[in-house]
Amino acid sequence: MCRALYRRHAQCPWQELWTAGFVIDLCGLAGVGYAVVVLRRTIRQNTYEPVMEDWLWHVTIPFISYTALIVAGLLLSSYPMPSLFCIGAVMIFAALRRYPQRLGYSDLCRDRALSSGRKESGLT
Repeated sequence: MCRALYRRHAQCPWQELWTAGFVIDLCGLAGVGYAVVVLRRTIRQNTYEPVMEDWLWHVTIPFISYTALIVAGLLLSSYPMPSLFCIGAVMIFAALRRYPQRLGYSDLCRDRALSSGRKESGLT
C-alpha cells in the first residue's frame, strides 16, 4: 500500500518539498501502524513460537524502516539530500528484503513443474 502511494506521489511535480514530505510521512505512519499490528498479532498467537529471525525481519526492521521514513519526511524540506538518501535506502532495503522470498518461490514452482513433467514422461 505504502509503496503504491509513494510511487504515485513521487512522480508529481511538487511545488514545495514539505508537501512531498507530508506524503512520505503518511506512508511512514501507515507502516508504523502496520508494524504495531504485526507485533500485537505475533504476541497474541499461540500456535507458533517466533524465533529471533522472525522478530527481527517481521517486527524490528520494518518498524525501524518506517520510522526512518517518518524522520526523512519531516526533514525533507530542511535537509533534502540526506532525506532522499534515507528514503532511497529504505526503498532498496524493502526490495532486497522481498527478493529472496520471490526467488525461493519461483524456484519452488519451477522444481514442481520439472518434477511433474518428469513423472508424466516416465523419466523417474
